[in-house]
Amino acid sequence: MASTLLIARNELRLLQRDPFPLFVLIGMPGVLLFFVTDALIGGPAHSVPALASLFALMGTGSMGFSFFREHGWGTWDRLRVAPVRTIELVAGKAIPMLAVTAAQQLIMVAIGIAVFSLDVPGGAAQLIITALVCAAMYVALAIALTSLCRTMSQLNAASMLGTMAIAGAGGAIAKIAALPGWVQAIAPASPVYWVSDAYRSVLNGEQGFGRAIAMLVGFAALFTAITLWQFRAHKPKEGLAG
Repeated sequence: MASTLLIARNELRLLQRDPFPLFVLIGMPGVLLFFVTDALIGGPAHSVPALASLFALMGTGSMGFSFFREHGWGTWDRLRVAPVRTIELVAGKAIPMLAVTAAQQLIMVAIGIAVFSLDVPGGAAQLIITALVCAAMYVALAIALTSLCRTMSQLNAASMLGTMAIAGAGGAIAKIAALPGWVQAIAPASPVYWVSDAYRSVLNGEQGFGRAIAMLVGFAALFTAITLWQFRAHKPKEGLAG
């Protein structure tokens, strides 16, 4: 546990030195929200979580970068020989990602409340649960992609392509009803579909909160299983210099 917290603190220090990932995750969707809230996507109750989802998915590449950075700096092997288990190393890197992504979700909703008079009929408890579960799912996806990719270029391509496919099919770019029939049929296979369901329950008071949260937990478990299957600390990766 002490090793995990030490790694997490180091990741937070690195974020303080280079806050650009925070700008991509929080600043960009916060600005874009003012342009598309009532136009492109259809009202704050939909556009706020949609943009939060879109940029959280785009941030999966930045999350995975923290692993590739160690390889590029030549510090990964030093971490491996230290008295730190692989699961502690991964958890230490995941904790700051989880905190930042959950904060992004809550900040986006806070902007919606302050600027667009967004209501939260589901209450603060449901909102916090949704933000935490969504963040856990996005972080689990980021680490799963990292475990599958050998180079940073592969990770960037996978995260960008995955963002468009998952976000588009899940209704983060346009409402599900406006999508082609075949996309509507496969939409539930996208975790963003269930993110939207969860936020509709919180922000519109619709039914189905428990089912949506259960599905998101299931996706997080699936991505974690992929990581356990594919992540190997001894596998080389091409980092900054690769």
